[in-house]
Amino acid sequence: MNLSLEDLARDNEAVLFVGVGGGGDVSWSIPLISYLRTLGVKRFAVGEAAIAWWDLEGQISLGGFTFHLKDLDRSQALSDRCALLHKDTRVATGHGKGSKLPQCIIAEMKDVEAFVFELDSGVKGITNSMDALTKHLGAGLVIGVDCGSDSFYSGTETKVLSPLVDAMVVAALADCKQASVMGLIGYGCDGDLMPDELDASVKQVIRKGGLLGARGLTQSDVREMEEFFKIWPNPVEEWPLKAAKGELGWKNMNTLWSILVTPLTSIMMFFDPKVLVEHNPLAREVRGSTDLKEAEEATIRLGLMPETRMAKLLPKLMEE
Repeated sequence: MNLSLEDLARDNEAVLFVGVGGGGDVSWSIPLISYLRTLGVKRFAVGEAAIAWWDLEGQISLGGFTFHLKDLDRSQALSDRCALLHKDTRVATGHGKGSKLPQCIIAEMKDVEAFVFELDSGVKGITNSMDALTKHLGAGLVIGVDCGSDSFYSGTETKVLSPLVDAMVVAALADCKQASVMGLIGYGCDGDLMPDELDASVKQVIRKGGLLGARGLTQSDVREMEEFFKIWPNPVEEWPLKAAKGELGWKNMNTLWSILVTPLTSIMMFFDPKVLVEHNPLAREVRGSTDLKEAEEATIRLGLMPETRMAKLLPKLMEE
């Protein structure tokens, strides 16, 4: 029988939080840090992949810009692809120059450690990074945090915009040496899966025994997330907060598509990554990857565009 988040947390004094898709998913570790502290967890580290959705000049970015440890002004390498960050670490070069990463803001707010890992060595590299981080922290539990829906890609959806990094991190969570949990909040608020598609996908995972529980936002959580998003606004990540404040119904998303915001949007559901990786065909395909190009090509074979290439492709399309 799978253990609940609470069962796992009570057996650990340290927990590693990993943003599942990159680009800010790790922001929703904030309410969980507060909750797990009440269960006796003392040490935390928060971070995600080195990829960010920095807007292009005059247009919204539909793809992620990958970056590297050498692009940061302050960091402490733990391995070839992973580093601890200072609370004031910023991007020093490239398109996102001057940007502060969300995990650094969380580190300052919650007095925890922050980290980042590169994607260049594929899922094997992410797994190795998780191993280095858990050893550093003394953590026996890794919690992935995803806001939206694309980690639940089942192979039938056609407009998933950012499937790859989610699939890579889900696969790494399933393969990491420590106990692992996958948390989903902002049910469908990225618009990648339509409500009926996400319901059907989640139903399959639940029927396979993958559901480990759920937890909703408290008023204390709402106040903390309001503070966070004043510093780091984000059009997707803020929907669980808005739902918790009663902003419900069909909403316009960047004038590009509509999303359905319900009370469920403010609830985080917990799943077994080992069940989820078997459900997500892209996660299965990239599971043994040793570099990013290999994972990108697997995405293309499934008829999807990897978000790691979209940021480079979009400016060329705009010129034509």
